[in-house]
Amino acid sequence: MTAIGFWALKIEPGKTYSQEVEADFTITMASLGPKLKNDGSRMTVQVLYEDEEISLCNLIPHKSDSQSLNITFVEGDEITFSVDGTHAVFLTGNYVIHDIPHDHDHDHDENDSDEDSFIDEADEEMNDEEEMNDEEEAELIKLLSNKYKKLGNAKPVVSEEEDEEIELVSNGKRKSTKAQEKPIAEAKKTKVDQSKQETVKGQSTKDKKEEKEQKKDEKSEKKEKKQNDIKLSAIKTLASGLQIEDLKIGDGKTAKKGAKVSVRYIGKLTSGKVFDQNTSGNPFSFKLGAGQVIQGWDTGIEGMQIGGSRKLRIPPNLAYGARGAPPDIPPNSTLEFEVRLLDVQAKKK
Repeated sequence: MTAIGFWALKIEPGKTYSQEVEADFTITMASLGPKLKNDGSRMTVQVLYEDEEISLCNLIPHKSDSQSLNITFVEGDEITFSVDGTHAVFLTGNYVIHDIPHDHDHDHDENDSDEDSFIDEADEEMNDEEEMNDEEEAELIKLLSNKYKKLGNAKPVVSEEEDEEIELVSNGKRKSTKAQEKPIAEAKKTKVDQSKQETVKGQSTKDKKEEKEQKKDEKSEKKEKKQNDIKLSAIKTLASGLQIEDLKIGDGKTAKKGAKVSVRYIGKLTSGKVFDQNTSGNPFSFKLGAGQVIQGWDTGIEGMQIGGSRKLRIPPNLAYGARGAPPDIPPNSTLEFEVRLLDVQAKKK
């Protein structure tokens, strides 16, 4: 074999370096780096070849720092290098081409038997034509050398992350190349990506459906709220002049005539002055429709539900009339009440 270029590879612990050989090369040396710890640990250089893991050599710091090798890998071989230990190992060698064999069988000894005479002159002429002279052989080696020098830049495939870098020394020049994953790793990645895309697509459809339902619910709620707002904002004015405005619709029992009701309230004059209120302590209770309160209350509170609130604007004729209720309520006063219904006890039969 003829060496045509320098080959080298640095193997880091915990990493694997895989490649399909594109140009024949021979490993001639395995060695440790300059900075070593004298911990007695052993570095085992291994290669995975044809699904079988083979140990190339063992190196021990300060005892056996290097090991001569003579291992050749040819084009098409699929190999994976790794090191078991705590230190990096450097493999070095050469890119090679195989020497062209010379045929010297045509030099016959004078004492050869007559058995060699069966080769006729035509065969000898044909063999002479097939033999290469020295100039033709040198030209062929030159062509092959140029070819293998180009192949000397071949990049080994590393089974680590894509952004892990390895150093490949070729033709005496150090180059930094990015590691590439094996085709099977790419296939797995593509499969995973497709699965993720399908998941995202399914999730997207689900999210769109949920978003559509949510918008529908929000639209329905807004419509209902708008209707309630219209209903609440509507002030009902009775023929007697009493004005009723629902501030909040309750969800409990309804106050009916004859029932005992309990309320909280604030009473104001139209000037805004508070003349009476019940906002804490025992609530104010009375029998609805029995004349125990002013007429505006008997009429205005009827129909409320527990938890609801109303604003009542009561004219003088449904309150204290021309006499008023001195000293707090002047004569002919219109009164404003905010009433909240707390409890309803049905009338006893």
